[in-house]
Amino acid sequence: NDLASEYPIMKLPDSGIWCGFRALKYADKVNKEMVSSVYGTLGENYIAKKDFDSAIIVSKKGIFLSEDAHTNTSLYGNIALSFLGRHQYDSAMYYAEITIFRSSQYGFNDQLQLGYECLYQCYEQKRNTDSAFKYYRLAVQTRNELFSSQKEKEIRAINLREQVRK
Repeated sequence: NDLASEYPIMKLPDSGIWCGFRALKYADKVNKEMVSSVYGTLGENYIAKKDFDSAIIVSKKGIFLSEDAHTNTSLYGNIALSFLGRHQYDSAMYYAEITIFRSSQYGFNDQLQLGYECLYQCYEQKRNTDSAFKYYRLAVQTRNELFSSQKEKEIRAINLREQVRK
């Protein structure tokens, strides 16, 4: 599943889908939470391929199986992005709102940023500039917070390595 999740980033979604289905065969033997995570990865690959209908189908299957809050939230995010890709802005906004609510509730800033970006793009397409600007600012602010916390973790890791060397 980890390998399959890298393919949409490398713009090779077909390879990611193939790896995802292979991972699905093995995940099914492990536990249902692993299966829902693989469905999330398949959804990401289908989104990269612009096959939004398939992305919605596998993401909904994953939600049905998932008990993990982060996996579940990212699956809702996949559905929001899929409806955005289909230009069904009201549906995209509905799922983006769920993603934002769950992300705020559990502190999932990566998914919070995704939800804000989706809403900003929906409002932009609907020509609602005030709301688009509001969610754009929130998306940028969240991205900056994510970047800052990531850099802080990297600095801590470097400091820890230096202390261990001494």
